[in-house]
Amino acid sequence: NTRFPGLVGSHYHQDGELQLFVDYDSRDDSVTTTKGSYAKILVDNAQDAWGSEFPFQRYQLDLRHFHKKGADGRFVTAGRFLFEHLVGDVPFYLKPSLGGKHTHRAYGDGRYIDHALMTASVEERVTVHKIPLAGVTTEFEVAPYFELGTVAGAPRRFAGRYARPVLGTAFRAIARPQVVGSIDVGVGREGPNVFMDINYSF
Repeated sequence: NTRFPGLVGSHYHQDGELQLFVDYDSRDDSVTTTKGSYAKILVDNAQDAWGSEFPFQRYQLDLRHFHKKGADGRFVTAGRFLFEHLVGDVPFYLKPSLGGKHTHRAYGDGRYIDHALMTASVEERVTVHKIPLAGVTTEFEVAPYFELGTVAGAPRRFAGRYARPVLGTAFRAIARPQVVGSIDVGVGREGPNVFMDINYSF
């Protein structure tokens, strides 16, 4: 604040939220999933009474399904649908955002932000090679994927012309049951983007 007067915030921002959710999980593993389903319905409420600077409500639906094909399980089809709607006057960093490793793999984190979000992803995870190392079998996986997502001021304002498609491929090294290294290369309307991280996108 001494060096750049007026640019430092006068106080910290905070939000306090109470969350109620119901989920269903039949996946064989939460990290290295090969089969099963996951569903979550969430309601989030923030009010002044419990320490939130901004009162708002958040509604979310998260659906995922994984289908393993063949006796050797080399092919796994994975799909996800995510809907989120925030009601209230809040700053941008609390709103649903489209973009990044976990929601839209051709755009940077928070590329599109608004009060409502809807996105769908499908990918085919193909195990191309396995190597036993130090008592652990490392699997190498190639996963072409397609994603389509959009944001809007409210769900009724979703429009097809604002939907952003993504086409890409992920390259992964997996040491089951809990380690996944991934390089995701996606191409959207603004060109290619690359994400290097651990774990699956969903």
